[in-house]
Amino acid sequence: MRSVDQIKHALYTAQMAVHKLAKNGYQVTNVSLGNTRPVISIERPRKFPEGATVICVRGSRGITENIYAALYNECLITWAADVLEIPA
Repeated sequence: MRSVDQIKHALYTAQMAVHKLAKNGYQVTNVSLGNTRPVISIERPRKFPEGATVICVRGSRGITENIYAALYNECLITWAADVLEIPA
């Protein structure tokens, strides 16, 4: 279990990253503290942050969602790339 100080640090880190993202024109849609670092979801950006990687997440009903992820100021930022249907 995370200590109160770890949670406070994660919250502060997330707040700073959200502020910088908004200042640079990114639209933040969700923030969660995650298990190891804060996770910030954003709308698909016009310019992808440096070091972005595609992660495939298999959802229900055979749909796979491609999600981009990148490290940003001690946080993980994610956004949807596209949705592909997988044949049954």
